[in-house]
Amino acid sequence: MQDKPNITTGTQAENYVAEELAKLGAWVGNFNKSNTGAQPFDQIAITKNFTWCYDVKHSMINRFDFRRIEDNQQLALDYINSLENPNVIVGFAIVHEGEIFFLSYHQYLQLKAESRKSVRITDLENMLDMLVRIGEVAAWLKLVVKLKLQDPFSLNNKTQFL
Repeated sequence: MQDKPNITTGTQAENYVAEELAKLGAWVGNFNKSNTGAQPFDQIAITKNFTWCYDVKHSMINRFDFRRIEDNQQLALDYINSLENPNVIVGFAIVHEGEIFFLSYHQYLQLKAESRKSVRITDLENMLDMLVRIGEVAAWLKLVVKLKLQDPFSLNNKTQFL
């Protein structure tokens, strides 16, 4: 099994999320930060059936505080969510202990409506597992990425899946 990456900054978290999604076949683009550091959100990813608009957050603790969501992110994600496009997934990719968890914007709004101010990160779905669940990525490809196999199609590697 692959070791957990040592991620200590937001930029490292953004790079990690982009790399992991790209390994699974997604096209990932980063929004450049302006002089003020403001941007609508961090990344957009395009997979087989969906476009993902999300901000990447890094957390050393198992809690994501909603105060970490900036006004510009809230406005951009709120607008995209209001379009109600069923092929666009909006939310937050949260890197915690080397795993990527996903808080959908819809979940976030529900939690806020319940007067919640944060969420336990490990209560959220693992983003890579979510991609498998919704059919964006075959389960075997996720395993290939996790195990860092050089040639996933070689005969020796296929036996590892049996």
